[in-house]
Amino acid sequence: MLNRDTLSINPTPSIQESSHIEDVLPFTDAPDFLGGFDIDNTLIQSAEALGSDQWFMKLLEFAYDNSPSKETEALVIAIYHALHQYHTTVELVETVTAPMIKKLQAKNTPLIGLTARGRELSDTTVNQLKSVDIEFKLNKTPKSSFGLTVKGVENAALYHHGIIFCGGSSKGDCLQAFFEAIDWQPANVVMIDDKLKHLKAIESTIKPKGSQFFWNPLRLS
Repeated sequence: MLNRDTLSINPTPSIQESSHIEDVLPFTDAPDFLGGFDIDNTLIQSAEALGSDQWFMKLLEFAYDNSPSKETEALVIAIYHALHQYHTTVELVETVTAPMIKKLQAKNTPLIGLTARGRELSDTTVNQLKSVDIEFKLNKTPKSSFGLTVKGVENAALYHHGIIFCGGSSKGDCLQAFFEAIDWQPANVVMIDDKLKHLKAIESTIKPKGSQFFWNPLRLS
């Protein structure tokens, strides 16, 4: 685990590990910058065990052990969506998160959400974030909501009120599709996620583009 005093902006892509969301702050003054936040277990978490990301993964694992199929996965996802839409209340993972995001937005720092959730939970997610005083918006987008073409598949992902909803698509592919949709390839990007696999997917997708990217994703554990 890196001490926040040792975190630094490197000229080459890197994944740095952190347990404090405020570790993102040293990077946010870089020119042509974009900050991206995962939602579940990074910004917010379920206020009770039922409906949490951990609960979903355990239920999916249990269901697969007993009946491995796409139908089983679809059923578990449907249960998860129903719980979030009608029953789940959320809380901040770290109490400093909402004030930090507001302070960055007051400086016109471009910030977005980037989540594995599907479009079915887009309005629910926006409302959950509003309930903890977080609201994303990006002035560079032509509309507040539009579909994204990912790997040639139209509407495979959704940008909705400052958040990219990836569904079953790679976060790296969705982020690149978003950049192409709004005709902006920022030079400096910081992504924050609690799952290392998503950061690696983003790093591998963006790095070969030949732009002046450096990555300092922070894995929040």
